Amino acid sequence: MLAFLQLIIRRSLRNLPLTIAVLLGLLVLVTLLVAAPLYTSALADVGLRATLADAPLDQRSVRIVLPVERLDRAEAQQFNRQLQQAGSPAAWLAPQLLRAVRSKRLLLPGADTTRRVALVEADTALENLRVVEGRLPQAIPNGVEVVLGVEAAAQFDVTLGDTLPLSERSDGTALVSITVVGLVEPADLQSTFWQSGVVALEPVVQATQSEATLLVAPNVVWERVISLLPPTRASGELRWRIVFDTTVVNGTNATQAESAVAAVIAAAQQALPRAEVKSDFGGIVAGYRERLSIARVPLLLLLSEMAGLALMYIAWTAAFQAETSAAEQAVMGARGAGVGQILAVSSGQALLLTLGAALSGIPLALLLLRASVLIGPVAE
Repeated sequence: MLAFLQLIIRRSLRNLPLTIAVLLGLLVLVTLLVAAPLYTSALADVGLRATLADAPLDQRSVRIVLPVERLDRAEAQQFNRQLQQAGSPAAWLAPQLLRAVRSKRLLLPGADTTRRVALVEADTALENLRVVEGRLPQAIPNGVEVVLGVEAAAQFDVTLGDTLPLSERSDGTALVSITVVGLVEPADLQSTFWQSGVVALEPVVQATQSEATLLVAPNVVWERVISLLPPTRASGELRWRIVFDTTVVNGTNATQAESAVAAVIAAAQQALPRAEVKSDFGGIVAGYRERLSIARVPLLLLLSEMAGLALMYIAWTAAFQAETSAAEQAVMGARGAGVGQILAVSSGQALLLTLGAALSGIPLALLLLRASVLIGPVAE
C-alpha cells in the first residue's frame, strides 16, 4: 500500500505543473460548491437583521389600544400585570412593556370646536423630553401643569404661561384648568420610547378636527384629572407597546421569533378581549422571505456559472494530463501492469487531488465568507 501511494505521489510530482493546474481547478470548484449554501445562509441572516433594524419600531412591536368608558387605576394596573405575563412566550426576545394613559378629548376655550386636546402621562415620557422653553410639569395641589410640543403649540395658538380651562363642549362648564409650563421636543427621536409610537408630540390634523397631546407629570391623570371629570364621563384610552429586541433574530430562529410574537399577540387578545391588538412583525419577516427568494436566484446562477467555468477548466487541464500520462501508461503496460492496476494508479491520483481540494476548499470558503462579512458589502 505504501509503495502504491509512493507511486501515485511520484507520478503527480513528475507532471507537477499540470497537477497543480488540476488541483487549482478542483479547489475553485469545491470552494464554489461550499460557498453557495454558506453565502445564501449569510445573506438570509444579515439581510433579515438589516430589514428588522430598518423597520419602524412601532411596526415590529405589539401595539395595544384599549378605549375605556371610565379610567380606573386599579383596573389599569391589573391590565399591566396581564400584559407583562403575556410577553413571557417571547422572553428570549427581551420584551419591554411601555404604557400610556390618555384622558378623553377636551376642548380648548373659544368658538373653534375643531381643536381638541388629551391629557397624557406615560412611562419615562418626561425623561425623554428636551425643554425648548419653560420647564417640565410637576404635580401641584391645585390645577394641572402641562407641556406640549412646539409644533402643537403653534398649531393650537398656545403660548408658555397660558392658563386654559378645558371643557367637553364649547358651551359647557370648564372641567379641568391647565397651565402651560413648557414647550418641549423629543430628546432623541431614535430612542425606544419615541420610536415605539406610544406617545406622539406632533398634532394629529384631520379634515374635521385637530388633536394635540398635553403631557403631565406622573400620576397626575390618575390622581388629579379623573377626579375633576364627571364620574359617568371619565372616559379615556389605555395604550401599550410590547417592544422586542430583534437584534437576536436571524435566519435560523426567524420562524421561532414569528411564533413567539404571535403567541404574545394571542395572549394579549385573551387578556384584553376588548382591546385592539396589532403587530406587523410577521408581515415584515414574510415580506423579507419573499424578497430573499428572489435575491437568491441571481446569486445561485452566478455561482453555478462560475462552477461551470471551473469544470471546463478542469476538463481542459485533465485532457493535457491524460495526454502527458499516456506514455507512462504505455511503459507500465509494457512492464506487465494490467489495465486494472493502471486504472487504480490514475484513480488514486485523481482521488488524492480531490481530497486535497476538499480539505482546502471548505476552509477557504469559510474564510472568504468571514472576510465578506467583515468588509461589509453584504450588509449594505
